[in-house]
Amino acid sequence: MCKLPRDISIRLFHADDKAQVRKFACANPSEKWTKAAQSVIRDAPSVIAAGGSDASIAVAVDAEDRIVGVVVFGFDPGAGQQLIHALGVVKDRRRQYIGLNLKEAALAELAASHRPQANVFSEVHKLNHAMLALNDKMGAERKRHPDDSETFVVFVAAVPVDDEIADDRDPAVIRAE
Repeated sequence: MCKLPRDISIRLFHADDKAQVRKFACANPSEKWTKAAQSVIRDAPSVIAAGGSDASIAVAVDAEDRIVGVVVFGFDPGAGQQLIHALGVVKDRRRQYIGLNLKEAALAELAASHRPQANVFSEVHKLNHAMLALNDKMGAERKRHPDDSETFVVFVAAVPVDDEIADDRDPAVIRAE
């Protein structure tokens, strides 16, 4: 894992996070792909609670318990694939490796889920240079989306790591020191 700021921890979503996630803001008006990610993130708690998804949510929180990053991930039975549905970081905390650490945490959780898939898929807009660079750092492969010339299909290996996301049963947090 890359160095995570000392005031940030990553853990699984719990019910107390719902209000913050429903208001989570990561969209930039000039970057249309950020609006889609923000929408998926905001809707995820309700969709999961209603039984409409097998997804999980991990959050990055600062020392004041403000959610500064969110990743929605899981197995999509319809597609038969493990997916990163959306990942976002608030504007004032970007470029601090929070997104990379969230994605690594999601990959570790997916690898630990004992699903047969070796790769995790996501879709990345061709102008989302930050996410493309993040995926490159992770050794991801990409190809043009067959139905959308503006988008890449990205796949990266789901590799177990020593760190696991903390949940209510285990107060430990991911922190790369």
